[in-house]
Amino acid sequence: MRLAVPQANSKREVTNSRSFMVVECRSNLSKCNGRRSVAIAEVSVYFRVMNNASLASGLAMTAEEYLRYEITADCRHEYVNGQLFEMPGDKDDHNMMAGSVALFLHKKLAHTGWSVYIKGVKVSVPDGNSYYYPDVFLTDEERTKANHYVKYRPTLITEIISGTSHITDTVDKYIAYTTIPSLQYYLIIEPETVYVMLYFRNAESKWEAATYVRKTDTISLPALNLDLPLSEVYP
Repeated sequence: MRLAVPQANSKREVTNSRSFMVVECRSNLSKCNGRRSVAIAEVSVYFRVMNNASLASGLAMTAEEYLRYEITADCRHEYVNGQLFEMPGDKDDHNMMAGSVALFLHKKLAHTGWSVYIKGVKVSVPDGNSYYYPDVFLTDEERTKANHYVKYRPTLITEIISGTSHITDTVDKYIAYTTIPSLQYYLIIEPETVYVMLYFRNAESKWEAATYVRKTDTISLPALNLDLPLSEVYP
């Protein structure tokens, strides 16, 4: 599940809601002298929250505003159609599995012109209005000053399913990722049991799916001249 950053309808609405809270809190202070210091602290906390929210909300945030904001944000957000969704933390098995996949790809392909990214680098969807943080992805895109934080030509994307991301990974991101022209493989991995779903682009550029449920299975990735043994995914 993605946690939506609260949004106001406009910057003016945010400002007005702040003003209302100031009036309300000042009124409360006059009625409860004994709680004056507590109330002031509560107002201070409120302003810190609202200042953060106003940076990530207000008017529907443009993609350009999001990309600038995300560089200095306290936590990661994915961006879909003008809205930000905070990225929750990972369980240890989720994190370790993503690391295993990334390490395998790096060892096999890093010296052949491919780059492997994990967690902290975004992928852009062609509509220009969505940005995601895949768990792992692979690209042969050249590094430039313009793409330090965002890549546009992933060839393989891997998502490790969590209890809160199942629908997002299997539906929302499948729809988004499969619009990326360079993408050949979308790998969805279930960490708590041996189950991997591979979506791949066939010779007619249509998407097909295959499932792998045994630790002895090997996933063939011919566009990368690579086989991925599930024993590397599930140690």
